[in-house]
Amino acid sequence: MANVAVASQIEERQNMNPSRKTAINLICAALLNIFVVTAFAADCKVNDPDINVEYVGDCLKGLAHGRGKAKGIDTYEGEFKQGNKHGIGTYVWPDGPRYQGNYADDRRNGFGTMTIPRKVYSPQKTSGKGAWIGDDYIETGIFLRSNFVFACGSPETCKQ
Repeated sequence: MANVAVASQIEERQNMNPSRKTAINLICAALLNIFVVTAFAADCKVNDPDINVEYVGDCLKGLAHGRGKAKGIDTYEGEFKQGNKHGIGTYVWPDGPRYQGNYADDRRNGFGTMTIPRKVYSPQKTSGKGAWIGDDYIETGIFLRSNFVFACGSPETCKQ
């Protein structure tokens, strides 16, 4: 009886509408891809201890490398190199501040924007070179080794 059921399923698949076969194949490929990326990323290390609890993304030799998203106390989504934040990314702290811009060797470095909500503003968290826009204190410009060093509105104006 089991052989009859298997034969019936094989015959059903052979007579299946080609567009339905394509849809099923695409779904299976997507599910396999998700499984492989997630399983692969589980063995991927992120060096920043504040975001190294959960990682999904590209990996090279056991380290986050390429695009990815890392979570822990904080969250980062962007580019990684050898386990470090490197390239363009967005880092969000749980109390609301966020940095969006360039990173090098795990530090804010290059052009970027730091946004700090009024509710968590303190002089220690800002350079004093930013501006209030609504309820946010915003620093836009050049960061060097995570310090805000020069205010400018865009990468182009910073080069001048």
